[in-house]
Amino acid sequence: MSDSTTAATMSPQEQALTSPALRGRRKAYYPEAWADRVPLKVRMTRTVQPDPLLTLVNPGIRDMLALGGDQYYAWVNSLGAVAAILDDGRRLGWHDWVPVPDAMG
Repeated sequence: MSDSTTAATMSPQEQALTSPALRGRRKAYYPEAWADRVPLKVRMTRTVQPDPLLTLVNPGIRDMLALGGDQYYAWVNSLGAVAAILDDGRRLGWHDWVPVPDAMG
């Protein structure tokens, strides 16, 4: 079973708990401001959708949308890159978010 198939059968919270950053972080790249913690949830500072060029290659992602002001479970890689986990289980990466303070592990 592929990671995307597995992710599709998991809840957003379950996916967040599989973040690679929970197993290990690359100190040279991981954000120092996070004090070696991993965000479980993030709040969007603006509405984000996939880059239009990516939708040309993969039209199936055109409907992905993370709404500004909403909170989402987060999937974080070992370098600190973050993706919102949408309600349908798909992940959307972006740069306009803030960690939810009480959801830092």
